[in-house]
Amino acid sequence: MITESLCTIVKDTRSLHNYFEKEIEPFRKDLWNYCRYVTCSPWEGEDLFQETLLKAFAMLPQIWQPLNISSVLQPITGSMNAVKER
Repeated sequence: MITESLCTIVKDTRSLHNYFEKEIEPFRKDLWNYCRYVTCSPWEGEDLFQETLLKAFAMLPQIWQPLNISSVLQPITGSMNAVKER
């Protein structure tokens, strides 16, 4: 059973996700190309790309100061790729 408060959380999260997608749109192509480059595979690159976006979105509540989103995406990608290579 979905409660009213859970419905509100879902609605708010969808709204935030849509806003996040608009904010990262200028960086999507470059990030995807970078992910493909570091993995040497379009399939692995796509996985890394999706994991990077998910982690960046999950990190938003931990950010306490204004920042440039592109300065966050590349380090996440690099650290996640290093973990995959182990």
